[in-house]
Amino acid sequence: MNSETVKPRAKMSIEDAIAILAADPRHTVILLDIDGVLAPLVADPGAARLFDGTHDALEAAQREFALVAAVTGRQSKDARSLLNLPGTPVVGYHGGEVLWPSQDEPDVDPEFGKWKAHVSGFAGGEFTQQLRDLGVRLDDKGGGIASFHFREVTDPKGVDDVMIGIARRAREAGLRPVYGDGILEIRPDVPLSKREGVLKLVDRDAIRVVAYGGDSGPDRDAFEALNDLEAEGRTTIRIAVKGSLSPLDLMREADIVLNGPKEMRDFLEAAALAAHQRNELDRAAPDRPAPDHAPARATSAAATSRAAPPAAIRGRGAATELA
Repeated sequence: MNSETVKPRAKMSIEDAIAILAADPRHTVILLDIDGVLAPLVADPGAARLFDGTHDALEAAQREFALVAAVTGRQSKDARSLLNLPGTPVVGYHGGEVLWPSQDEPDVDPEFGKWKAHVSGFAGGEFTQQLRDLGVRLDDKGGGIASFHFREVTDPKGVDDVMIGIARRAREAGLRPVYGDGILEIRPDVPLSKREGVLKLVDRDAIRVVAYGGDSGPDRDAFEALNDLEAEGRTTIRIAVKGSLSPLDLMREADIVLNGPKEMRDFLEAAALAAHQRNELDRAAPDRPAPDHAPARATSAAATSRAAPPAAIRGRGAATELA
């Protein structure tokens, strides 16, 4: 979709977003991409690490909200290792598998699983010495999606030409090439997106508020899932985490925009603190009525618990749309 055809959503302030999340934490879900959102983007995905303090912020959020989970293009076991949060459900491979906290191995979509050998065989055959010399990295753990990473290469124009050829041959081989942020993914030719991943995680009988944070093109599919949930009457918050390669459409479709993993860490810390205050009130007064949930675009003056966000993000909110 051309970015000019995407109707921008009215931005809310960061303070209002936090207040909405903290109004009813035990019926609120926070779902997050990892790379570019919780961890800075790096040339080698195996070298990625959570931004300083993010692990503690995620742990605090886990204690206060009904669910905090990851939805990523990574293999789910790889993502679990990076997060180092055993109690966190992980949707991996853009919805192709789900690793629940009690499991050592993920639940793999049957159709997705049939393509593992074909994807790995194709990607291995394409990973030539020419690509190695250009600085391209192949990430293929045999799970069903292989990724060529070319964020930091010696000859960007040369790599673009090579990737176009790989994408063409992938289509000829019955596979789906998908471009991301400095990445060419080789996927099975099966319905696969973060939209399905988000919907797998949300218990429609128990959850009233859903937030999703992402930084790249595939995260627009997750925003589509939030559209579905909003149409069912749930409050939703779309969080775009802005990086150098983030698509304009994602910024336009978001309710709030944060600048990189540092601001996401600060946002999670503030949300967890506000949710903790609300949960303490609820524990002190268990008969307190559950709050009403206004639509996500609305302000939340009626929210009962609000903590000021850290100074790094305070006051940005609605003024931050596009740079």
